[in-house]
Amino acid sequence: MSLTVTNIFSSLGNNSTSLLPVAIKDGVENAGRTAMAYKNGGETRTLEARERFIEGSATSAVWLGGIPLLRKVFDKTVFKMAGYDPKIDLKYLTNKGAQSLEKVAEKAKGADKEAFQKVLDNPKTYKALHVSKTVVSTAIPLIVLTKFLPKWIYSITNNVINKKAKNPEFDSDTFIRKEYFDKNFKGSNDLIRKKTQEDLNFRAFTKKDAQSDVSFKGIKDILNPIVAAQAAQHSPLSNMVILDAGISGSRIVNEELRERKANEGKKNNHPHAAALETAIREGGIMYFMYVGGNHLAKLIESVSEKLLKTPINLDPKVLEGKSFAEAIKNKTPIKSLADMGEEEMLNFIDNNLKDGKFSDITLKYAEKTKLISTKNGERNLFKFVDVDKIKELNKNMIQFAETAEKTADPEKFLNKAKVVKRAGIIGNIATSVLFVSVIIPKIMYAFRQKYTGSKEQPGIKAVEGKANRLAEQKKLG
Repeated sequence: MSLTVTNIFSSLGNNSTSLLPVAIKDGVENAGRTAMAYKNGGETRTLEARERFIEGSATSAVWLGGIPLLRKVFDKTVFKMAGYDPKIDLKYLTNKGAQSLEKVAEKAKGADKEAFQKVLDNPKTYKALHVSKTVVSTAIPLIVLTKFLPKWIYSITNNVINKKAKNPEFDSDTFIRKEYFDKNFKGSNDLIRKKTQEDLNFRAFTKKDAQSDVSFKGIKDILNPIVAAQAAQHSPLSNMVILDAGISGSRIVNEELRERKANEGKKNNHPHAAALETAIREGGIMYFMYVGGNHLAKLIESVSEKLLKTPINLDPKVLEGKSFAEAIKNKTPIKSLADMGEEEMLNFIDNNLKDGKFSDITLKYAEKTKLISTKNGERNLFKFVDVDKIKELNKNMIQFAETAEKTADPEKFLNKAKVVKRAGIIGNIATSVLFVSVIIPKIMYAFRQKYTGSKEQPGIKAVEGKANRLAEQKKLG
């Protein structure tokens, strides 16, 4: 796919499966919270900013690069050795209609038919391989980012504090040992689960919000291995949601453990301060990373339609496409696909595809927006066809054309919609970036000041206090 302005805006506006908006939000969020830590962290600002910078940079590298890489390696090794083609859509294995594995396999030819037959003969093995790929590509980064990274970050902070306190004998093993963990924070796994299921309960995955190839509907479905594997096959974003939930829960627990250990033997007037502020930060950021984009898009589309009388619920690839512009200009009727069932839709797609090109305008843009995949001039049978989404695209195209036809100048109306759509996408990204990099950190620091009466990061401040107490005891002793 060529890197055009239209394609870039299409990716930026896709909050469901595209990594681009998430990568932009993540990059700015890391820079923003590092800067905010340095600005608002009081006497611990340098240490806190260093922790946020290392934490954010390392997480981004593993999070954005590690999952796609691990999935690719799994395909090239495990799937290849087992003799399966990993591109055959898992949704075929659960479909009981016209896109059941058996019916799709009947249409396949040559090497594709052999690949389908292999899955038909061993469907449980194929499912297990995909589930294993999802587990491996999520678990390895999760272990790195929740076990080794916090230990390294806390160790750096402690070493700086110990050196400053001139107390080299202070235990620098800042990642809480198992005996302390069990003694003081038993049930932390329950806390992680509670935080990821309740505090970070993402409403983006409810049916109401579904505008996404991420086909799970809630945390229960994220934890359903088949549903998670199906979603991950279409986009690594679903892996990232699971990973990020685990990371966020881990950060909350680790901050609680660090603060508790450092305050052993000392009254803590502000219990759970570090964990609570971390939950505020992580919950807010998770929302705008994965949920807020779709909510903002719906809001912007609604405002545009009501105030500007301009529908913009079409992908930029459609609004800025030549064929669509010609249809609007010439007032060419768009065929309705609303009454087609699954089998009828599939036959219509196959019959409409001639010499590798679609003649029907809806199917043209269904291919451009990746709702339909073609290979060697025919429909790519490896990819499941979401009939409902094609119908939704068709309905939105018809509604836009009918609205444009009622205006004095349909071409001008289309050009206006293009501008509003781009502005809406930019506004969506900018709003999310503003929240994750400025507003959410400000809320967190306001909570810290209100709850603890101090600007200092509670966990770091507790460690500093312990180091100074031990150093003082050593002098007196």
